Amino acid sequence: MAYNPDATFYNSKNPMSAAYERLYAKLVPQCGKCDTVEGELLRASSRIYHDYYNNGFGNNWSGALNYLDQHFGLKAGERRLLRAYARGKIVKRSTYNTNTAIPAALEGIAERVVQHVALAEVTGLTPNSDDMFDLQEKSTW
Repeated sequence: MAYNPDATFYNSKNPMSAAYERLYAKLVPQCGKCDTVEGELLRASSRIYHDYYNNGFGNNWSGALNYLDQHFGLKAGERRLLRAYARGKIVKRSTYNTNTAIPAALEGIAERVVQHVALAEVTGLTPNSDDMFDLQEKSTW
């Protein structure tokens, strides 16, 4: 889907929001790693998404990015764009509301993860032994 700032997971108006919320409630525990790769993919994408909208990327979520890239595969442009912020680089306030590249990438990743997980729910979920935090890199601060 094309990025629409008025229809995001953040405001629960993305057409896939209901599926995301159902899958997240089913596959992601209150704390700790998920039992399935698909649950951990939801957990990882949610960590990055949440940190952007709630903290301006002020936290280290490199493990989440690395997990997504290893178990799902990111597009080269997404990887390049997000890698710069993954270890706690805050988005400048002056560009936060004007740069749509980051929210568009996050929305696209979240949509593809939800589609992937919904399909796996039908075809079979994959057991998971990895925790995204085990893939975390040293913070920049």
